[in-house]
Amino acid sequence: MNYKLIEKYIQGKATEEEVKAILKATLESPKFKAELMERIKINALTSEQELDFDESWLTFKNKKKSLNKKNNIQLALRIAAVLVIALFVGSYFFNSNENINYEDKIVLELSNGTKKIINTSNSSKIVNAEGEIVGEQIDSKIIFLDSDINAGEIQYNTLSVPFGKRFQVEFSDGSVAYLNSGTNIKFPVQFKEGKPRKVFLDGEAYFDITKDKKHSFIVSTNSLNTKVYGTKFNVSSYKSDAKNEIVLVEGKVGVYKNRSTSNNSSMTYLKPNQMAFLNSEASKIKISNVNPKDYTSWIKGELVFNDLPFSDILRKLERHYNVTIDNKYTALNNIRFTGNFDIESIDQVLKSFSNYRKFNYKINNNQISINSN
Repeated sequence: MNYKLIEKYIQGKATEEEVKAILKATLESPKFKAELMERIKINALTSEQELDFDESWLTFKNKKKSLNKKNNIQLALRIAAVLVIALFVGSYFFNSNENINYEDKIVLELSNGTKKIINTSNSSKIVNAEGEIVGEQIDSKIIFLDSDINAGEIQYNTLSVPFGKRFQVEFSDGSVAYLNSGTNIKFPVQFKEGKPRKVFLDGEAYFDITKDKKHSFIVSTNSLNTKVYGTKFNVSSYKSDAKNEIVLVEGKVGVYKNRSTSNNSSMTYLKPNQMAFLNSEASKIKISNVNPKDYTSWIKGELVFNDLPFSDILRKLERHYNVTIDNKYTALNNIRFTGNFDIESIDQVLKSFSNYRKFNYKINNNQISINSN
Protein backbone atom coordinates (compact mmCIF):
# COMPACT_ATOMS: atom_id res chain seq x y z
CA MET A 1 0.00 0.00 0.00
CA ASN A 2 1.20 3.49 -0.82
CA TYR A 3 0.95 5.16 2.61
CA LYS A 4 1.03 8.64 1.11
CA LEU A 5 -2.56 7.88 0.08
CA ILE A 6 -3.45 7.21 3.71
CA GLU A 7 -2.23 10.70 4.58
CA LYS A 8 -4.35 12.14 1.77
CA TYR A 9 -7.33 10.11 3.01
CA ILE A 10 -6.96 11.32 6.62
CA GLN A 11 -6.61 14.91 5.40
CA GLY A 12 -9.70 14.57 3.21
CA LYS A 13 -7.73 15.09 0.00
CA ALA A 14 -7.98 11.58 -1.50
CA THR A 15 -9.89 11.04 -4.73
CA GLU A 16 -12.86 8.69 -4.95
CA GLU A 17 -10.75 5.91 -6.48
CA GLU A 18 -8.00 6.36 -3.89
CA VAL A 19 -10.53 6.15 -1.06
CA LYS A 20 -12.01 2.97 -2.54
CA ALA A 21 -8.56 1.38 -2.80
CA ILE A 22 -7.84 2.17 0.88
CA LEU A 23 -11.23 0.90 2.01
CA LYS A 24 -10.82 -2.31 0.03
CA ALA A 25 -7.46 -2.97 1.66
CA THR A 26 -9.05 -2.21 5.06
CA LEU A 27 -11.81 -4.75 4.54
CA GLU A 28 -9.55 -7.46 3.12
CA SER A 29 -6.58 -7.16 5.52
CA PRO A 30 -6.99 -7.06 9.32
CA LYS A 31 -3.31 -6.14 9.57
CA PHE A 32 -3.74 -3.15 7.31
CA LYS A 33 -6.90 -2.12 9.17
CA ALA A 34 -4.93 -2.10 12.44
CA GLU A 35 -2.16 -0.07 10.80
CA LEU A 36 -4.68 2.40 9.42
CA MET A 37 -6.29 2.84 12.84
CA GLU A 38 -2.89 3.46 14.40
CA ARG A 39 -2.08 6.04 11.74
CA ILE A 40 -5.39 7.82 12.36
CA LYS A 41 -4.63 7.94 16.08
CA ILE A 42 -1.15 9.34 15.38
CA ASN A 43 -2.64 11.96 13.08
CA ALA A 44 -5.25 12.95 15.67
CA LEU A 45 -2.65 13.27 18.41
CA THR A 46 -0.46 15.49 16.27
CA SER A 47 -3.11 17.25 14.21
CA GLU A 48 -1.59 20.65 14.87
CA GLN A 49 2.00 19.51 14.34
CA GLU A 50 4.12 19.19 11.25
CA LEU A 51 4.54 15.48 10.47
CA ASP A 52 7.41 14.12 8.40
CA PHE A 53 6.93 10.38 7.81
CA ASP A 54 9.78 8.28 6.46
CA GLU A 55 9.37 5.03 4.47
CA SER A 56 8.51 3.04 7.60
CA TRP A 57 5.61 5.54 8.02
CA LEU A 58 5.73 5.16 11.77
CA THR A 59 8.67 7.52 12.35
CA PHE A 60 7.84 11.23 12.51
CA LYS A 61 9.04 14.51 13.92
CA ASN A 62 7.03 15.16 17.05
CA LYS A 63 6.71 18.54 18.78
CA LYS A 64 5.27 17.54 22.15
CA LYS A 65 1.85 18.85 22.91
CA SER A 66 -0.07 18.50 26.15
CA LEU A 67 -3.61 17.27 25.93
CA ASN A 68 -6.24 18.15 28.49
CA LYS A 69 -9.36 16.15 29.16
CA LYS A 70 -11.33 18.12 26.59
CA ASN A 71 -8.74 17.42 23.90
CA ASN A 72 -8.83 13.69 24.72
CA ILE A 73 -12.61 13.62 24.31
CA GLN A 74 -12.39 15.45 20.99
CA LEU A 75 -9.67 13.05 19.87
CA ALA A 76 -11.80 10.02 20.69
CA LEU A 77 -14.74 11.50 18.80
CA ARG A 78 -12.55 12.22 15.76
CA ILE A 79 -11.18 8.69 15.65
CA ALA A 80 -14.62 7.14 16.14
CA ALA A 81 -16.14 9.32 13.43
CA VAL A 82 -13.43 8.53 10.91
CA LEU A 83 -13.60 4.79 11.53
CA VAL A 84 -17.39 4.61 11.46
CA ILE A 85 -17.56 6.57 8.21
CA ALA A 86 -14.80 4.47 6.65
CA LEU A 87 -16.38 1.15 7.60
CA PHE A 88 -19.87 2.29 6.58
CA VAL A 89 -18.78 3.61 3.21
CA GLY A 90 -16.52 0.64 2.62
CA SER A 91 -19.20 -1.88 3.50
CA TYR A 92 -21.76 -0.05 1.37
CA PHE A 93 -19.47 0.22 -1.62
CA PHE A 94 -18.28 -3.36 -1.67
CA ASN A 95 -21.62 -4.92 -0.79
CA SER A 96 -23.60 -2.81 -3.26
CA ASN A 97 -21.02 -3.24 -6.01
CA GLU A 98 -22.60 -6.58 -6.89
CA ASN A 99 -25.97 -4.92 -7.51
CA ILE A 100 -24.71 -2.18 -9.83
CA ASN A 101 -26.20 -2.32 -13.32
CA TYR A 102 -23.28 -2.18 -15.75
CA GLU A 103 -25.45 -2.48 -18.87
CA ASP A 104 -24.96 0.36 -21.36
CA LYS A 105 -21.96 1.60 -19.33
CA ILE A 106 -18.28 1.79 -20.23
CA VAL A 107 -16.66 -0.44 -17.61
CA LEU A 108 -13.03 -0.92 -16.60
CA GLU A 109 -12.45 -4.17 -14.70
CA LEU A 110 -9.16 -4.11 -12.81
CA SER A 111 -6.88 -7.13 -12.41
CA ASN A 112 -8.31 -7.81 -8.92
CA GLY A 113 -11.89 -7.99 -10.25
CA THR A 114 -12.96 -4.52 -9.10
CA LYS A 115 -15.18 -2.79 -11.66
CA LYS A 116 -15.23 0.94 -12.32
CA ILE A 117 -17.91 2.67 -14.40
CA ILE A 118 -16.31 5.24 -16.70
CA ASN A 119 -18.12 8.56 -16.91
CA THR A 120 -16.84 10.28 -20.06
CA SER A 121 -17.94 13.69 -18.81
CA ASN A 122 -15.52 13.46 -15.87
CA SER A 123 -11.83 12.80 -15.27
CA SER A 124 -10.33 10.62 -12.54
CA LYS A 125 -7.27 8.67 -11.47
CA ILE A 126 -7.05 4.90 -12.00
CA VAL A 127 -5.86 3.24 -8.81
CA ASN A 128 -4.96 -0.44 -8.33
CA ALA A 129 -5.72 -2.63 -5.30
CA GLU A 130 -2.50 -1.54 -3.59
CA GLY A 131 -3.45 2.11 -3.85
CA GLU A 132 -0.91 3.05 -6.53
CA ILE A 133 -2.04 5.33 -9.33
CA VAL A 134 -1.59 3.36 -12.58
CA GLY A 135 -3.40 5.64 -14.99
CA GLU A 136 -5.75 8.53 -15.59
CA GLN A 137 -9.11 8.82 -17.31
CA ILE A 138 -9.63 12.06 -19.23
CA ASP A 139 -13.07 12.30 -20.84
CA SER A 140 -13.28 9.47 -23.43
CA LYS A 141 -9.74 8.16 -22.96
CA ILE A 142 -7.74 6.27 -20.36
CA ILE A 143 -3.96 6.70 -20.26
CA PHE A 144 -1.98 4.04 -18.38
CA LEU A 145 1.37 4.95 -16.88
CA ASP A 146 4.66 3.33 -17.88
CA SER A 147 6.24 2.16 -14.63
CA ASP A 148 7.52 -0.92 -12.82
CA ILE A 149 4.66 -1.01 -10.32
CA ASN A 150 3.74 -4.55 -11.40
CA ALA A 151 7.23 -5.86 -12.04
CA GLY A 152 6.17 -9.43 -11.20
CA GLU A 153 3.65 -11.50 -13.12
CA ILE A 154 1.54 -9.87 -15.82
CA GLN A 155 -1.75 -8.46 -14.52
CA TYR A 156 -4.62 -7.72 -16.88
CA ASN A 157 -7.35 -5.10 -17.04
CA THR A 158 -10.48 -5.47 -19.17
CA LEU A 159 -12.28 -2.55 -20.79
CA SER A 160 -15.84 -3.02 -22.07
CA VAL A 161 -17.54 -0.54 -24.40
CA PRO A 162 -21.31 -1.01 -24.92
CA PHE A 163 -23.32 -0.45 -28.06
CA GLY A 164 -23.75 3.20 -28.96
CA LYS A 165 -20.43 4.35 -27.48
CA ARG A 166 -16.75 4.54 -28.41
CA PHE A 167 -13.65 4.92 -26.27
CA GLN A 168 -9.85 5.17 -26.35
CA VAL A 169 -7.17 3.51 -24.26
CA GLU A 170 -3.47 4.36 -24.26
CA PHE A 171 -1.38 1.44 -23.05
CA SER A 172 1.69 1.76 -20.83
CA ASP A 173 4.00 1.75 -23.89
CA GLY A 174 2.23 4.70 -25.52
CA SER A 175 0.32 2.60 -28.08
CA VAL A 176 -3.31 3.67 -28.55
CA ALA A 177 -6.41 1.62 -29.29
CA TYR A 178 -9.65 3.25 -30.49
CA LEU A 179 -12.51 0.98 -29.42
CA ASN A 180 -15.73 0.74 -31.39
CA SER A 181 -19.19 0.02 -30.00
CA GLY A 182 -19.74 -3.41 -28.45
CA THR A 183 -16.02 -4.07 -27.88
CA ASN A 184 -14.15 -5.80 -25.06
CA ILE A 185 -10.36 -5.62 -24.79
CA LYS A 186 -8.13 -7.36 -22.24
CA PHE A 187 -4.65 -5.89 -21.82
CA PRO A 188 -1.72 -5.87 -19.36
CA VAL A 189 -1.58 -3.12 -16.76
CA GLN A 190 2.13 -2.93 -17.63
CA PHE A 191 3.98 -4.50 -20.54
CA LYS A 192 6.97 -6.57 -19.40
CA GLU A 193 10.57 -6.46 -20.52
CA GLY A 194 11.33 -9.44 -22.74
CA LYS A 195 7.66 -10.35 -23.26
CA PRO A 196 5.45 -9.65 -26.31
CA ARG A 197 2.97 -6.82 -25.88
CA LYS A 198 -0.19 -8.92 -26.19
CA VAL A 199 -3.84 -7.85 -25.94
CA PHE A 200 -7.06 -9.82 -26.47
CA LEU A 201 -9.91 -8.35 -28.51
CA ASP A 202 -13.58 -9.15 -28.97
CA GLY A 203 -15.08 -6.45 -31.18
CA GLU A 204 -13.46 -3.77 -33.29
CA ALA A 205 -10.46 -1.54 -32.63
CA TYR A 206 -8.10 0.70 -34.55
CA PHE A 207 -4.52 0.41 -33.27
CA ASP A 208 -1.72 2.97 -33.48
CA ILE A 209 1.26 1.01 -32.17
CA THR A 210 4.45 2.49 -30.75
CA LYS A 211 7.51 1.06 -32.47
CA ASP A 212 9.58 -1.40 -30.44
CA LYS A 213 11.68 -3.87 -32.44
CA LYS A 214 12.50 -5.86 -29.31
CA HIS A 215 8.90 -6.40 -28.30
CA SER A 216 6.28 -7.38 -30.86
CA PHE A 217 2.68 -6.23 -30.36
CA ILE A 218 0.09 -8.99 -30.80
CA VAL A 219 -3.67 -8.56 -31.09
CA SER A 220 -5.37 -11.89 -30.40
CA THR A 221 -8.99 -12.54 -31.42
CA ASN A 222 -11.18 -15.64 -31.43
CA SER A 223 -9.66 -16.85 -34.70
CA LEU A 224 -6.75 -14.62 -35.81
CA ASN A 225 -3.63 -13.07 -34.33
CA THR A 226 -2.02 -9.94 -35.73
CA LYS A 227 1.68 -9.40 -35.02
CA VAL A 228 3.35 -6.01 -35.49
CA TYR A 229 6.26 -3.96 -34.19
CA GLY A 230 4.89 -0.49 -34.86
CA THR A 231 2.14 0.40 -37.31
CA LYS A 232 -1.52 1.42 -37.81
CA PHE A 233 -4.25 -1.10 -38.55
CA ASN A 234 -7.89 -1.96 -37.88
CA VAL A 235 -9.14 -5.26 -36.46
CA SER A 236 -12.80 -6.28 -36.63
CA SER A 237 -13.56 -9.53 -34.83
CA TYR A 238 -16.99 -9.64 -33.22
CA LYS A 239 -17.96 -13.12 -32.05
CA SER A 240 -21.39 -12.52 -33.57
CA ASP A 241 -19.86 -11.93 -37.02
CA ALA A 242 -18.90 -14.73 -39.36
CA LYS A 243 -15.82 -12.92 -40.68
CA ASN A 244 -12.67 -11.60 -39.01
CA GLU A 245 -10.98 -8.68 -40.79
CA ILE A 246 -7.59 -6.98 -40.43
CA VAL A 247 -7.04 -3.86 -42.53
CA LEU A 248 -3.56 -2.32 -42.74
CA VAL A 249 -3.29 1.47 -42.97
CA GLU A 250 0.49 1.82 -42.84
CA GLY A 251 3.58 -0.25 -42.01
CA LYS A 252 3.61 -4.03 -42.09
CA VAL A 253 1.75 -6.72 -40.15
CA GLY A 254 1.75 -10.49 -40.03
CA VAL A 255 -1.51 -12.39 -39.58
CA TYR A 256 -1.82 -16.00 -38.44
CA LYS A 257 -4.47 -18.27 -36.95
CA ASN A 258 -4.58 -18.15 -33.18
CA ARG A 259 -3.74 -21.85 -32.88
CA SER A 260 -0.68 -21.52 -35.10
CA THR A 261 2.81 -20.40 -34.19
CA SER A 262 4.01 -17.00 -35.34
CA ASN A 263 6.74 -18.27 -37.66
CA ASN A 264 7.28 -17.28 -41.29
CA SER A 265 5.65 -20.43 -42.67
CA SER A 266 2.32 -19.79 -40.94
CA MET A 267 2.30 -15.99 -41.30
CA THR A 268 0.36 -14.04 -43.93
CA TYR A 269 1.87 -10.58 -44.47
CA LEU A 270 -0.10 -7.48 -45.40
CA LYS A 271 0.88 -4.32 -47.21
CA PRO A 272 -0.86 -0.97 -46.74
CA ASN A 273 -4.37 -0.83 -48.29
CA GLN A 274 -4.78 -4.60 -47.95
CA MET A 275 -7.21 -6.63 -45.86
CA ALA A 276 -6.74 -10.12 -44.45
CA PHE A 277 -9.95 -11.95 -43.62
CA LEU A 278 -11.08 -15.36 -42.48
CA ASN A 279 -14.61 -16.69 -42.73
CA SER A 280 -15.93 -19.18 -40.21
CA GLU A 281 -16.20 -21.78 -42.98
CA ALA A 282 -12.83 -21.05 -44.59
CA SER A 283 -9.58 -22.82 -43.70
CA LYS A 284 -7.20 -20.26 -45.23
CA ILE A 285 -6.62 -16.56 -44.68
CA LYS A 286 -7.51 -14.52 -47.75
CA ILE A 287 -6.20 -11.12 -48.87
CA SER A 288 -7.90 -8.38 -50.86
CA ASN A 289 -7.12 -4.77 -51.79
CA VAL A 290 -9.35 -2.22 -50.03
CA ASN A 291 -9.76 1.45 -49.23
CA PRO A 292 -8.85 1.70 -45.52
CA LYS A 293 -11.20 4.68 -45.05
CA ASP A 294 -14.14 2.34 -45.59
CA TYR A 295 -13.04 0.39 -42.51
CA THR A 296 -11.73 3.15 -40.22
CA SER A 297 -14.31 5.94 -40.65
CA TRP A 298 -16.10 4.77 -37.50
CA ILE A 299 -13.31 6.41 -35.45
CA LYS A 300 -14.82 9.80 -36.37
CA GLY A 301 -18.36 8.57 -35.75
CA GLU A 302 -19.05 8.04 -39.45
CA LEU A 303 -20.80 5.07 -41.05
CA VAL A 304 -19.48 4.06 -44.45
CA PHE A 305 -21.12 1.20 -46.34
CA ASN A 306 -19.45 0.28 -49.60
CA ASP A 307 -21.37 -2.44 -51.42
CA LEU A 308 -22.22 -4.23 -48.17
CA PRO A 309 -24.98 -6.84 -47.71
CA PHE A 310 -27.96 -5.49 -45.80
CA SER A 311 -27.53 -8.15 -43.08
CA ASP A 312 -24.00 -6.81 -42.36
CA ILE A 313 -25.28 -3.24 -42.36
CA LEU A 314 -27.96 -4.06 -39.79
CA ARG A 315 -25.38 -5.44 -37.35
CA LYS A 316 -23.33 -2.27 -37.69
CA LEU A 317 -26.42 -0.12 -37.15
CA GLU A 318 -27.34 -2.05 -34.00
CA ARG A 319 -23.91 -1.40 -32.51
CA HIS A 320 -23.65 2.21 -33.60
CA TYR A 321 -27.12 3.31 -32.43
CA ASN A 322 -27.56 0.82 -29.57
CA VAL A 323 -30.75 -0.64 -31.02
CA THR A 324 -32.15 -4.10 -31.73
CA ILE A 325 -33.35 -4.71 -35.28
CA ASP A 326 -35.71 -7.55 -36.17
CA ASN A 327 -35.62 -7.96 -39.94
CA LYS A 328 -38.63 -10.00 -41.00
CA TYR A 329 -38.08 -9.09 -44.66
CA THR A 330 -35.28 -11.64 -45.14
CA ALA A 331 -35.14 -11.05 -48.91
CA LEU A 332 -33.22 -7.87 -48.07
CA ASN A 333 -30.35 -9.66 -46.37
CA ASN A 334 -28.22 -10.28 -49.45
CA ILE A 335 -29.00 -7.02 -51.21
CA ARG A 336 -25.95 -4.74 -51.23
CA PHE A 337 -26.08 -1.06 -50.35
CA THR A 338 -23.65 1.86 -50.53
CA GLY A 339 -23.93 4.97 -48.38
CA ASN A 340 -22.18 7.41 -46.04
CA PHE A 341 -23.71 8.72 -42.81
CA ASP A 342 -22.45 10.74 -39.85
CA ILE A 343 -24.98 12.84 -37.91
CA GLU A 344 -28.11 11.12 -39.23
CA SER A 345 -30.51 9.40 -36.84
CA ILE A 346 -31.35 5.70 -37.21
CA ASP A 347 -34.71 6.76 -38.64
CA GLN A 348 -33.01 8.85 -41.34
CA VAL A 349 -30.62 6.02 -42.22
CA LEU A 350 -33.38 3.44 -42.59
CA LYS A 351 -35.50 5.89 -44.60
CA SER A 352 -32.57 6.37 -46.97
CA PHE A 353 -32.27 2.62 -47.55
CA SER A 354 -36.04 2.19 -47.95
CA ASN A 355 -35.99 4.80 -50.73
CA TYR A 356 -33.63 2.52 -52.65
CA ARG A 357 -35.41 -0.75 -51.92
CA LYS A 358 -38.94 -0.40 -50.57
CA PHE A 359 -39.64 -1.78 -47.10
CA ASN A 360 -41.54 -0.73 -43.99
CA TYR A 361 -40.07 -0.30 -40.53
CA LYS A 362 -41.32 0.67 -37.09
CA ILE A 363 -39.25 2.17 -34.28
CA ASN A 364 -40.35 1.67 -30.68
CA ASN A 365 -37.69 3.14 -28.37
CA ASN A 366 -34.61 1.04 -29.19
CA GLN A 367 -36.59 -1.80 -30.80
CA ILE A 368 -36.92 -1.76 -34.62
CA SER A 369 -38.87 -4.14 -36.83
CA ILE A 370 -38.52 -4.31 -40.63
CA ASN A 371 -41.24 -5.75 -42.89
CA SER A 372 -42.01 -5.88 -46.59
CA ASN A 373 -44.51 -3.45 -48.09
